[in-house]
Amino acid sequence: MTVFKPDYPQTIHFLGDLIRKTRMDLNLQIKDLAKLLKVEEDTIINWEYRRMQPTLPCLKSIVEFLKPHINGSMLENDFWQLCFKNNKFYPQQLNTFGEKLRATRMKNFLSIPQVAKEFNVDPTSINRWELGKSDPLPKLKDMILAWIKSDENNISTTFKTFHKNTKK
Repeated sequence: MTVFKPDYPQTIHFLGDLIRKTRMDLNLQIKDLAKLLKVEEDTIINWEYRRMQPTLPCLKSIVEFLKPHINGSMLENDFWQLCFKNNKFYPQQLNTFGEKLRATRMKNFLSIPQVAKEFNVDPTSINRWELGKSDPLPKLKDMILAWIKSDENNISTTFKTFHKNTKK
């Protein structure tokens, strides 16, 4: 016997669909998820029905909620494209150094000044690299690529841990 869940998303085209599907798969009520994410119930409804997009701080909480429940049902890149679907700054392709740098920064919810501080460069340099207007010096580029690669391999790493590991 198949139990039909009304409004259960059959396909995932938007972040709201994934939020609703995951919530329903976990048998969470809207009020339960709202409490978990520290938002109003109406906010969950608005996300699920695409009436509004989550703010960046809320998106971080949503990602922390969703990621453990995806379990390989979606490619990592597809997940992030879904999260940043309506964000004009998230790169649609990840072919260039700058696109990979920007995507990694955004997936880690870091600002340009935060990344610049960690790599001891001016924030305008990070911006120029992301836009493909210039490249860092080879040694620094190798360090940044190692950080990007560690993120691509799903190694949860803070800058502090990353720097300690790259100095060995």
